[in-house]
Amino acid sequence: RLHTYMELPCFQLLLLFSSTQLAIGDFVCKQMTNCTCRYDNGDNINLTSIANRNPTQKARFVTDATGTGKVVFSYNPCFPFTLKFPAGGDLSCTPQNDVAVCKEGSSFSNVGTQKSAKFVYDAVKLYIVYESNLTNPHSKTKIELVCDHNEMTGKFVAGEQDKAGVQNLVLTHRCCCWNGCQSQSPMSHNQSGGGLSNGSILVIVFFVLLTVYFVGGVLYLKFVRGAQGVEIIPQYQFWTALPGLIKDGFLFATSRCRRGVGDSRSGINYESL
Repeated sequence: RLHTYMELPCFQLLLLFSSTQLAIGDFVCKQMTNCTCRYDNGDNINLTSIANRNPTQKARFVTDATGTGKVVFSYNPCFPFTLKFPAGGDLSCTPQNDVAVCKEGSSFSNVGTQKSAKFVYDAVKLYIVYESNLTNPHSKTKIELVCDHNEMTGKFVAGEQDKAGVQNLVLTHRCCCWNGCQSQSPMSHNQSGGGLSNGSILVIVFFVLLTVYFVGGVLYLKFVRGAQGVEIIPQYQFWTALPGLIKDGFLFATSRCRRGVGDSRSGINYESL
């Protein structure tokens, strides 16, 4: 049956592969700035509106004290911030040092600079990773972005430090959602994604082409070829055979290649490996 695909018109193959591409999608968020990224379909994540812009202000998000040392992490996306230090204290968590994440325990440590920010997607979760060479050893902090459309204030919690010494933090906010926030203020839920995204346009184009294909094919076969009944359906034999082709492909992909397993209708068996 595989030879059937070789007989399909290029236009029909284009429709099939386009639908497959739309189903798979592309979930890589390409970095635009140190606090914004954009997906190929036009959706974006923008943390600008939840950051304190004044460098003399404190960080926008602060964790509760954790561990026996009562460690606190302060985080401000997009713009550096200032902590109020005791007299003679460490000045590494200052705008002059481009601080994005500060660790406060027995001392202050800049554990991530704004310019080091990188959006990272591990096929499951989206993170912003920060680094700093102002500490010894070199610091690396990973902040997981968790989407919650109902979270307008934001939750910022500290996780565990992994074996490689990377500090894990979690930020939950509406702005961590696709199109959750514009540049100035968080969007209400019904404002999210105003306008058609590139993905929506592709879907519309796909179904328009599919309609033209069937309607145009029916008219051509009926009035030019003089077809009758089911014969007016373009590539009728292919469409009726498609469920069987899908079934055969599924069985082939899920079955083990062992003797006696194959297509009983075609008499093909596969040798065991």
